[in-house]
Amino acid sequence: MLGVKEKKDGYIIGDGYAITWALGHLVTLKMPEDYGIVGFQKEALPILPDPFRLTIRKVKKKKSI
Repeated sequence: MLGVKEKKDGYIIGDGYAITWALGHLVTLKMPEDYGIVGFQKEALPILPDPFRLTIRKVKKKKSI
């Protein structure tokens, strides 16, 4: 589908494109609140949603003085 020709350490190459993994860098797993679990609930553990959902990674901004 992507025309992958070569696998490297952390990325693949094919048809003039280099494709790398985004999980943890650009996207991450959604938080329990996104599945309707609010606060700590021992009964809700382990949290194994089906399917797992992804969200854009949020970066904390530095507080201005």
